[in-house]
Amino acid sequence: MKSGSVVALNCLNPHGFTNPKTWYCNCDIIQRYLKPNDVVYFDDGKVVCIVLEISNEGCMLEVKIGGPLKSHSQIRFVGGKHKNLPMLSESDISDLKEITKVINIDYFVIPFASSGSDIKQVRTALGEGGSNIKVLAKIDTIHGIENFEEIITQADGMVMCRNELQWEIPSEKLMIAQKWAIQQCNKNAKLFIVQAQVLESMLADKQPSRQELTEISTATLDGADSFILSHETSIGKNSIATTVNLAKAIAEAEAIFDYD
Repeated sequence: MKSGSVVALNCLNPHGFTNPKTWYCNCDIIQRYLKPNDVVYFDDGKVVCIVLEISNEGCMLEVKIGGPLKSHSQIRFVGGKHKNLPMLSESDISDLKEITKVINIDYFVIPFASSGSDIKQVRTALGEGGSNIKVLAKIDTIHGIENFEEIITQADGMVMCRNELQWEIPSEKLMIAQKWAIQQCNKNAKLFIVQAQVLESMLADKQPSRQELTEISTATLDGADSFILSHETSIGKNSIATTVNLAKAIAEAEAIFDYD
């Protein structure tokens, strides 16, 4: 997608085929909460657009930063607008109840968790059939950070999504927020998982950067319980090597601890 081009974001036909003139979105109410001049990010900010006008079907966007856009790319808009969107739709609730009948699920991760009530809502939707499922809150907005201590009382663990938080808080504060969040989880005996941009260099390179290995070791020593590889294994060229390097870095850091 070229910078300067104008495209339509259609929110009423989620099964349409995206093309250079029209993009399709599977959320049919986004246009209710956007307004002209709002910034919309696609695929972790690789493509950035400005809202030109709103319609019943969606909105018109001007591409400010162009680039390739893959199917099922994530749409992101900042400024707290996601709080206006429902945590669960009626179909989500129906799906949750049905899926717990046929699949033994250990964890559910709830994106855009902004309050303790979000976690309660998911637990209610799971019902008795999902009473043994652990619910993890995904911290990917400023509201998740601001209400972290409230959310942690309701959730079984926290997942910090760093590529999402980079749009919400200054980059220089991201690592400070991560260290603080790990401390809070350790105090409350809750899981803490680091997600996204763990070994981003290995999307193309066969060896990780020293900076990334240092971050993995630091998070492990701080008390993080696990890491989630995202693009590194979904579209990366070296998914097996990436997983091996992550495991080696964690093992080396954990070897420092005296478990006796």
